[in-house]
Amino acid sequence: MQHSHSKRREIEAVDREPGTIGPDHVAPDSLQGIRRQRTLAARWSGRGWPAFAAALAAEGVELIEDRAVCGTFATDAGGTAYGMPHGVVIASGAAQVAALLRTAQIHRVPVTVRGGGLTTEGESVAYGGVLLDMSGMSRVLAVDAKELTVRTEAGIFWASLAETLRRHGMDYLSAPLNLTSSVGGTLGVGGIDVNSARLGCSADQALSVQVVTPTGEIVECSDGERPELFRRVILGYGQFGVITETTLRIRPYTPLRMHYFYYSSLRTAIEDLQLLDRKDVSDYSGILTMMDRAINLLVAFDSDEREAAFLSHWKRRLRGSGEAVFALRTAFYYALRPWRLPEALFLWQRKRKLFPEFRRPEHMRNGKMHDRTVVFSRAVWKYWGGKQMVIPDLATSAEKFADAVERGNAVCRTNTLRITPFTVSAYACARITANTTRCPAFRRMRRAGPTAANSSR
Repeated sequence: MQHSHSKRREIEAVDREPGTIGPDHVAPDSLQGIRRQRTLAARWSGRGWPAFAAALAAEGVELIEDRAVCGTFATDAGGTAYGMPHGVVIASGAAQVAALLRTAQIHRVPVTVRGGGLTTEGESVAYGGVLLDMSGMSRVLAVDAKELTVRTEAGIFWASLAETLRRHGMDYLSAPLNLTSSVGGTLGVGGIDVNSARLGCSADQALSVQVVTPTGEIVECSDGERPELFRRVILGYGQFGVITETTLRIRPYTPLRMHYFYYSSLRTAIEDLQLLDRKDVSDYSGILTMMDRAINLLVAFDSDEREAAFLSHWKRRLRGSGEAVFALRTAFYYALRPWRLPEALFLWQRKRKLFPEFRRPEHMRNGKMHDRTVVFSRAVWKYWGGKQMVIPDLATSAEKFADAVERGNAVCRTNTLRITPFTVSAYACARITANTTRCPAFRRMRRAGPTAANSSR
């Protein structure tokens, strides 16, 4: 019976009109976003490739056609889509990228741009044509500690940018938790950090970008210069040009102190998280849930003053408990349900392995976490990386958010016996969506109208 039901749903999906949005079984009352369909359903035929390769050589652009090199780009972090480019160009500068795009336009050759390759559905996989590897443009060009800005090439990974900034006593404002993503790629999709509810997404930190347009023009754009292009490139999923350089806001480096609150109810934890964000209580916040049985609300502070205000006015309003009290409650719960002891053992083993990652002694001094870049990125990639990683794209109102998350997790549990979602990104997105007046990139999307907003999703 279950098999026939699955088969019927599969047939319905095949018969659906291309480009239409089917029923959403996870969040039927959520906001509808851009239609999701693969734009290159079949491999490019390769027509005119020899002439294109010769034209690139005449422009002085190195094209790598070695099969072993091309094979290194056959898939992305999701591991669900596979393709092989005809050739690879490693970016070295804006002029080179411009020459590539101009030549590709003339010869009608598709170009796929790749940064860290951390897409999950094949967006950075080339189904023929040219793959442009942006990792070759990975220099930090200037750090201005007085104006609190950095100028960097777009192919640099966030980990490398953070390392350079640290030498100047500076830090980025917000970056994706997986720091092997590229800066340029992140600006095209948003980039959520555990402080994004307060500071906005990574794309909000961009003051200006250098862009190579599809026709090969090299232009600088910002809110004051070519603002229409800027609105489309930021959060534009790479559809309006290739970002080659950017100027970002930065800040002085500070360590942080973490606080942990344990819950047995995901909805209660979400409600407390939303309370903290509405009142702008913490500098960082997020939720880690293990099988929706052990839920941890993470709250952290850069500022001793803000931490003191939290401890005196807000901590008592949270409904979570400390680790010892939660452990006793959990032990009592499973003592009454001995048939669930394997689940209890899994939770204990998971906690024993995971939580020390946030308290590694080499990154803790006087109770404060140093090098959060290393701590968060290491934990995310170690415990949530690989083909089992699911990155939800959830857009809904704050009022409906808890319902949507619970339904989404229920779907995950039907396919995975033991899930350990790290849901900072989803929660941060929901918080930003619910408070767009504090998030410049979302204000730009709103002003730009439906076309820009949809393409930015």
